[in-house]
Amino acid sequence: MASVNWMMVLDCHKDHPEWTAPQIAEKLGCTSSYVRATAQRRGLDLPKAIPPNSWAYAGARLAALEKRVAQLEIMLGLGE
Repeated sequence: MASVNWMMVLDCHKDHPEWTAPQIAEKLGCTSSYVRATAQRRGLDLPKAIPPNSWAYAGARLAALEKRVAQLEIMLGLGE
């Protein structure tokens, strides 16, 4: 974890605003407690982790994917 810094957490959150602390931690190779502490110190509002076996999880993932598709369409000039 020594090589991960707060700016990397912020950048990852900016790129993936729908990700939870454990998802960011996995990507960066640090602990989720480090991500949560960094988010709290920097005023980031991270989404709450939802149990993966719930309908709420499926709905949240679908909404996040739809948002990402819309962003990609805009980037590629396919959106409105």
